[in-house]
Amino acid sequence: MSEKLDNFANGLRDKLNDINARLSSVGSTIEPAPKETQAAIESKLYEIKVTLETNHIEHPEI
Repeated sequence: MSEKLDNFANGLRDKLNDINARLSSVGSTIEPAPKETQAAIESKLYEIKVTLETNHIEHPEI
């Protein structure tokens, strides 16, 4: 019985360690996304402002 419990605990620990490693990997992939999104938004906003100014269209302050 003790050997079964040890095997179960070892298997569970291995699975939890694997899950932890995967979550850490995903976390490092997700972190840069907001900065990239912000840069894309700012770039698009700049393009729109230039287009409006080039066409002499009045626009609200953005």
